[in-house]
Amino acid sequence: MKYRLLDLLVCPKCKDESYPLKIVVDKVEKKESSISYNKPLCSIYCGFLNRHISELKEKPPCEECLRYEIIAGRLVCSKCGREYLIRGGIPVFIKEK
Repeated sequence: MKYRLLDLLVCPKCKDESYPLKIVVDKVEKKESSISYNKPLCSIYCGFLNRHISELKEKPPCEECLRYEIIAGRLVCSKCGREYLIRGGIPVFIKEK
């Protein structure tokens, strides 16, 4: 999972009232990337810096952010407290039986 997804994801239970989800990273891998961007990829929230885009005084480090892949961790809803695991780089929003 990329940090960039925090700009898009919401708690399935609370919907937009939970935005943004908080992230707890247990395992991350840094990879090489030659991608270059002129403008921020995230429109509202930068998960890499843990800040709203409007709070940033400089252009966010999108090129650096895209080098990281979150392998394990969890997403936490600030409203209801539910936690959603990140396994193998994939956020899991469905309940296990």
